[in-house]
Amino acid sequence: MKKAILNLIVALSLVLFSCNDNYNIQLTKNWKVIKVEKIVKVMPNSYTYVDIGVTPIMSYYFIPNNKIEITTKYGGNLTGNWYRTDSLITINIKEETKKFKIITLTDKILVMTSDKYKFHFEKK
Repeated sequence: MKKAILNLIVALSLVLFSCNDNYNIQLTKNWKVIKVEKIVKVMPNSYTYVDIGVTPIMSYYFIPNNKIEITTKYGGNLTGNWYRTDSLITINIKEETKKFKIITLTDKILVMTSDKYKFHFEKK
């Protein structure tokens, strides 16, 4: 009985770790920002999204060795590092840390939220 339970634990661990690596592989790409929305409170229990202007050069490049290169709205480049815990990505640039929650992640689409903003990306 103990051996069966041990085998089950090992099998589940392998499945979880393989999914974890696949998640990172999907994330480590150059993502073009296609839409940014600000979440605005309309009533006590009601929210809406307001589009924020983006430029075609805005991108987030998640590099496999946990480095990130961000091209800003005005063409500036920022570099730092990132790490992922479950569906939460933490990005550190200079002295600032931002946390993003992954809403959608496929081979071509990434949607994340941070504070009061929702970011929509497509694979570059």
